[in-house]
Amino acid sequence: MPAGRASSPLKSPLKKSKSTVGGPSTGDYEHMLVDQQHQMQMIISEKEIEIERLKTTVMSLNTKCSVVDDHLEDVKNTNARLDESEQMRAGLQDHIVDAG
Repeated sequence: MPAGRASSPLKSPLKKSKSTVGGPSTGDYEHMLVDQQHQMQMIISEKEIEIERLKTTVMSLNTKCSVVDDHLEDVKNTNARLDESEQMRAGLQDHIVDAG
């Protein structure tokens, strides 16, 4: 071994790492906070994506509902015309019977 080096595997007191003295360092806390902030941003992004999907779903369902409402209105109009046509046919038949 070179002269001046200790043969002990232990580090000298001057070379102790910051994390072993007094717990986690400020850098460790900063790194942990940055990681937590990143995770929170990812969660927010996922929630925003889900909200957009739900908005799209609602818009699609509203469109389908309006199509169904249009069909129902068409059925009502067709039934009204059919009823009117049937009344006119009955009136015409009565007129033919009276004239004949």
